[in-house]
Amino acid sequence: GPYTFHVDAADTDNPVLLVTEGPTYATDLYVRGFAGAWDATDANRMRYIGDQTYQVQIPLADPAAPGALSFKVADASWDIVNCGAQDGAATATPGTPYALNCDPTSGDVVVDTSVAGNYAFTVDATDPANPTVTVEQTPFAAEVFVRGLNASWDATPSNSMSLVSGTTTYEVIMPVTGTTADDLSFKIASFDWSTVDCGSGAMDTVDLDTPFAMNCAGGGNVNLNVPGEGNVKFTLDAADTTNPTLTVTGQ
Repeated sequence: GPYTFHVDAADTDNPVLLVTEGPTYATDLYVRGFAGAWDATDANRMRYIGDQTYQVQIPLADPAAPGALSFKVADASWDIVNCGAQDGAATATPGTPYALNCDPTSGDVVVDTSVAGNYAFTVDATDPANPTVTVEQTPFAAEVFVRGLNASWDATPSNSMSLVSGTTTYEVIMPVTGTTADDLSFKIASFDWSTVDCGSGAMDTVDLDTPFAMNCAGGGNVNLNVPGEGNVKFTLDAADTTNPTLTVTGQ
């Protein structure tokens, strides 16, 4: 399979090489058709999240719109990857893995839902010829991001939190590249800041390996207490979307 080679050359005399298994497919994947979006765009591009798994979150405003629930998983050209429905079984039940048919002549998959909301599409490509997709409504009504860490407040793919399929938990691994107060302040929020905006509650500092109760009703910035630079994993239990629980661990 494909592999990714990372070289940390901070010490040029003793660089560190890390080899990880790379994405399954040698092309970007898109969820095409859902919510009426058949074009391949940044909004429906799937992000590789490791372990041969891809995910994208797509908002669905009107489930009753013609064709809104139909989709395929494909690359931008339709020529390299083009996965759709199984013959005679085109319906995908939310929360249940659906076996995709990667014959280019396959039809559209149809999601069995009548509920508007934000939907996560998670593709397990452990078997590239026979991937599965799980479609599920996310706890929050929009994609959420860890915003502010390293003084970067933008919402980008690198700070987007993935939904752990089958749970109410989100996670993302991010580097801590600075240790000033500005570098270590953050919130968890949606792209528009209005749909989701989670910050500090009774406490404003989160320590490593210690559950932290967030306030999603106008809390202030949260301060991350870490001993220095390095990768950290943010895990957010959003069973309660008003007061979700955040745990940050070192990696």
